[in-house]
Amino acid sequence: MKFKKPFNVRSFRLQAILSSAALVILTACAVGLPALWIGYQDLERETCDRCCLVLQGLYTGQKTDIANLAHYTSHHSALTQILEDSGNLEKELDLHELKEGIDLIDMVAVCDAGGQVAAQTDQTPFNDLCIFRDDPDYTVVMVDSEPQVWLLGTSQIYTDELYRGMAVVGIELDRSFLLEMMLRSGLEHTLFFEDEPISSSFSSAELATIDRMPLRNSTSDFRSQFKLDERTYYTTGQSLNSNGLIVEVALDVSETKQAQNRLIIILTGVIFSVTILAVALGAVMTRRVNQPLEQVVEYAANFGMDSLDDPVRVKTDISEISALAVVFENARVTLKGALISLQKEKEWGDQLLESIVEGIITLDDEGRVSYFSSGAERITGWLSEGVIGKPVDSIL
Repeated sequence: MKFKKPFNVRSFRLQAILSSAALVILTACAVGLPALWIGYQDLERETCDRCCLVLQGLYTGQKTDIANLAHYTSHHSALTQILEDSGNLEKELDLHELKEGIDLIDMVAVCDAGGQVAAQTDQTPFNDLCIFRDDPDYTVVMVDSEPQVWLLGTSQIYTDELYRGMAVVGIELDRSFLLEMMLRSGLEHTLFFEDEPISSSFSSAELATIDRMPLRNSTSDFRSQFKLDERTYYTTGQSLNSNGLIVEVALDVSETKQAQNRLIIILTGVIFSVTILAVALGAVMTRRVNQPLEQVVEYAANFGMDSLDDPVRVKTDISEISALAVVFENARVTLKGALISLQKEKEWGDQLLESIVEGIITLDDEGRVSYFSSGAERITGWLSEGVIGKPVDSIL
């Protein structure tokens, strides 16, 4: 006979299996989650460093490039000839050819020594084009109430140590410029003036949905992100001048986020698989322990049913359970010996009482007959079977 329940939450087997599963899950979480978090932090830090370095390098480098282009242009013979022969259309055509030969340049102008424009390739909205600039700067001008952003560089022109004028080169930071920056860096670029977007490598429809993020002064705070057309971007910004001109770059991290999600799914799957394996191993181990224990419990239950003839035999390679079985077997042998001894004493007592000629009657606490000897039967004429359990007053 086995004392088993179909589902017992207090059973050793179930508790051992649940403990194994919990241990695996806790261990996996204790190791996997910090590793995953550290990986996220490293990725964001690396992304931040990349964006900040690219942002600073591109726009600072662009100022260096425009300064070098202005210096190169000022030494071109066409500019000197234009200053010497103002109004010569052929020389102005040379100026246009010079501009076409330089990538990204949108405007080339020549100013004479009096600060007047002698020639220029394109009309520009500047009233102060011929002001010398020691360092190239990003300038915002309003054209029909719409802001335009230009990067201007200047270089003075000398012939025989005589100041003749100045070369001015300019780049307009329009959408084509920002698309070129995007191709160079792999980052989306957006210009903001007084918190309003004025140009971007994003499309017009996308630009309308973008709000400028607060300008970051510390790379440790670089975790700003936004979603656009179901894609996630990390963004950071840099001020280009003191008049509210800001450029922000955005890195598309959608694939990285997807990789992170796949990593979470893989980690979850690994934890689940290891948990299932741990539960299976736990079930095998608890079965090895539980089966011999159930046999011991069965033998112990039989002790109370006067079934002491069968020896306690438990097949197990677990020493503790084997020792427990030996204890039960010794108890069975001792208990059986004690029962045999008591049975013999009882039989001897019964024979002694039967041999006494006088009648012997014993009563329980309620005065009912519990023993009626053969002598009492002979004296009273009552049989033992008829008086056991009856009040003694009804007999005597």
